[in-house]
Amino acid sequence: MSWARCIVRGLLIGSAVGLCVGAARAQCLSAADVRARIDHAMRQPRGPTAQFYADIRQQLIRNRCPADTVLARVTMRLGYAQYFQPPNDSALVWLRESIRLYQRLPVGQRAGLVQAFMYLGQVLHYQDDVESAAEAYQSSVTLGGNEPRHDSPVGYALSGLALLAYQKGDYEAGLVYAEQSIQRARRCRDFRLEARSLNEAARCLLYLDRYETALRHCERAVSLTQNDPSTTDERRLYELFRAQALAGLRQYDRALSLYKRLLTDYQRTKQYSRVADVCDYIGELYATRLNDQACAIRYYQQAYTLYDNPYEKSRSLDGIGRAQQQQGQYRAALITFQRALQTLPIQFHKPDLRANPEPATIRLSAHKEYLLTLIWHKADTWLAYAQTTSQPTPALTQALSTYRVADQMIDQMRWAQHGEQSKLYWRQQTRAFYERALETCYRLNNPEQALHFFEKSRAVLLTDKLNELGASRGLPPALQAEEQALRRAVDGQVAALSQLQPGSAAYTTARAALMSEQDRADAFTQKLERINSAYYRYRYDNWVPALTDLYQYLGQRQAAFVSYFVGDRALYVLNVQEGKAQINRHPLGRYQQTVREYLALLGKPETLNRSFSAFHALSKQLYSQLLAPLHLSPGRVIVSPDGPFIPFETLRESPDSPTYALDQFAFSYAYSARFLLRTMQSPGTDGTTSDFLGVAPVRFSPGLNQAPLPGSEAALRTIGDRFATPTLLLDKQATRRAFLDASASFRVVHLFTHALADSSGQEPRLFFADSTVSLSELGQGTLMNTQLVTLAACETGTGVEQRGEGVFSLARGFAALGVPAVLTTLWSVQNKSTYQITAQFYRYLADGLPKDIALQRARQDWLRTAEGTDQLPSAWAGLILVGNTEPLSAGGRRDWLGGLSGLLVGGLCQLGWRRWRRERTANTRLLSE
Repeated sequence: MSWARCIVRGLLIGSAVGLCVGAARAQCLSAADVRARIDHAMRQPRGPTAQFYADIRQQLIRNRCPADTVLARVTMRLGYAQYFQPPNDSALVWLRESIRLYQRLPVGQRAGLVQAFMYLGQVLHYQDDVESAAEAYQSSVTLGGNEPRHDSPVGYALSGLALLAYQKGDYEAGLVYAEQSIQRARRCRDFRLEARSLNEAARCLLYLDRYETALRHCERAVSLTQNDPSTTDERRLYELFRAQALAGLRQYDRALSLYKRLLTDYQRTKQYSRVADVCDYIGELYATRLNDQACAIRYYQQAYTLYDNPYEKSRSLDGIGRAQQQQGQYRAALITFQRALQTLPIQFHKPDLRANPEPATIRLSAHKEYLLTLIWHKADTWLAYAQTTSQPTPALTQALSTYRVADQMIDQMRWAQHGEQSKLYWRQQTRAFYERALETCYRLNNPEQALHFFEKSRAVLLTDKLNELGASRGLPPALQAEEQALRRAVDGQVAALSQLQPGSAAYTTARAALMSEQDRADAFTQKLERINSAYYRYRYDNWVPALTDLYQYLGQRQAAFVSYFVGDRALYVLNVQEGKAQINRHPLGRYQQTVREYLALLGKPETLNRSFSAFHALSKQLYSQLLAPLHLSPGRVIVSPDGPFIPFETLRESPDSPTYALDQFAFSYAYSARFLLRTMQSPGTDGTTSDFLGVAPVRFSPGLNQAPLPGSEAALRTIGDRFATPTLLLDKQATRRAFLDASASFRVVHLFTHALADSSGQEPRLFFADSTVSLSELGQGTLMNTQLVTLAACETGTGVEQRGEGVFSLARGFAALGVPAVLTTLWSVQNKSTYQITAQFYRYLADGLPKDIALQRARQDWLRTAEGTDQLPSAWAGLILVGNTEPLSAGGRRDWLGGLSGLLVGGLCQLGWRRWRRERTANTRLLSE
């Protein structure tokens, strides 16, 4: 029996012990009589059997007693007891019958449904019917609500949901469910449930690398069950996870000692499935921590022999295969991995080492993490083998095809999770996977497949958000409104949670509320997926552009595209230009340290001025690594970075060079090629879209502690004059509410303000005259007609860097709302240069130039007249363009001309007439170009 099935079995037994039969009313066999008979049976050594409950039920039926709560509860107990006495096929039949009986009763007599659904979930869970189990558990939680009388069954249901979330890799959700279960257990003083839920939380914490907290949870669980002989088996299980926590904290001797003590205990009591669990964990400790592969194989083999569950057997075989690979026994490892794949209950029986499961087969796996790990390790073995043979191409080809299968698995696991931290965890965990896949593409000189893995290695959560947004837009209005209401509820809880201290009671309560709202939204999404095939296709579209798509896009714009991947061992670069693509690999060296030092200087003008020679040396190093090997032709270059944005415009070919890369290249930045190609068409308008919304609070409420921004009002008026129908929110008018009400109606949104966006982990926020706005408050669909957002605030392009996803910044947040282009800042920019550069940027946009060229020329204009420290890159390079580079559409200008024509008919003043003539001339010149 696997450890997971043992835990579910423990849930079954624990909830049976912890829950008693409640009072009920009956005419012919009273509730008191039934309870007395059950209490007597509970005192017997074997307890009440399935036959005991069957006899009572038969007596109720024979005496024609009414189908009331007594019959429903006895039927529920019969189903539950039947499960423990094979053959147990009828367990589900009786449990579902009890639910049917309860549902026929008046609402006030349905309290037993909470327990019945919990029991049903546990039995389904034990049988690996995870989707049905989740539905049953959730029904129990929903019906029980927050009523104290239901704390015990709801607590067990939440504990089951925690285990289900863990099994699908959604560790954040599992942790939240476990914490809710702990609260219920403490409120009803069920120490057994509390201990079990602490252990569920610890399990998730171990996978999130939070070992100290996991250790405390395990020790608390052990303490709660220390003096109860009936919980000996459960306590040993908590000790098993305690040993894992110790191993995570590198206390290997203590971990090994505890493992071996548990091994002796289980062997003495002949609990061989638990012996197998301990052997498996000892094998992992020797293989991954102590680097003793021979010893690891011995323990893995013992575990394999003792396991009877196919998933656990395959996990032990995976451990053996990994150890064999580390020993250089590549063919033996491949045979072992193939055997492990055949062991899984996924209808895959091909012994050919080149064969992999099909996507349809993959979906059959109840434990996708096991399958992903197997396929991933098999691919790594093919790659390692290729590096040792004189003819590596066949092995590399097999590695590549196997990595593609694993990549599909990663998509499916991500879609099954709704906790962002769990998704980010998997993005970080799969980082090494994508590095090895790119290494394979490099060795095969296969840029087409390299593009695929470059794209899948970055910003996939952003792609998921845009898929979700696109799918929502295709819904009927009523469903769209319902979905938006649910998403607003989720976003509201996210915003509330971001203001609380992690670990506090209020934080725990708010996180539980967020999970509840997320569950409601997910249930609605699942309903849409069932009834709307187009919604399903759009939401789970994992399209990656082919090189031919990218060639066409770049050819139309006479641009080059460069994508970077910073691995643990090397820097990989994909260079696409002039209808050709090439993947290169460069030594990593001091690259990451150089980037940190370089960006630190750029963000501090005084330090940069004092250390200009050091800055030039760093600039040359980065130029040599990032640009020189590409041999780019002067012109437009789109950079898809890995990690923080580096302003390529500031790089110099040599310290003595008088010019920056800005002089040769118009740089823009993209989260991915997918993001670019999806946004190459500007957003549609709904007929009510205006040209320009400008926001400049100038001065801020004293409680916000923000410095005034003198000159921003005048700068914004200058920019607004270039648009046909500008709306300006200035000074006290630039309130939080005014921005939220107006932001959806404009093609261009420009903000001169402050922002809170750094690497602290707090949600980024924008400041307005009276308050702040977080991105979660904007919500999906708010900016669906917006073509460009300019965030002329400090550090709107900075934030927390998440490996595999990039920097979670204000700019990225606006991209996730569907905005195709964002002009953002990388550090605390200077007011003077920001005002002038953005004014020139809009001037060139008004002339019909693409956004990247407009920004390049605006910066060049600044450098032509700048003197002294104003020539430093910190003054002019802080603003970068992320996303779509297309010129602004001219629709707003046409609307403006039509509107002015109407005003002229009514009689314009002479000043208005002259201004209109001047602007019409400019527009005529623009259209002729």
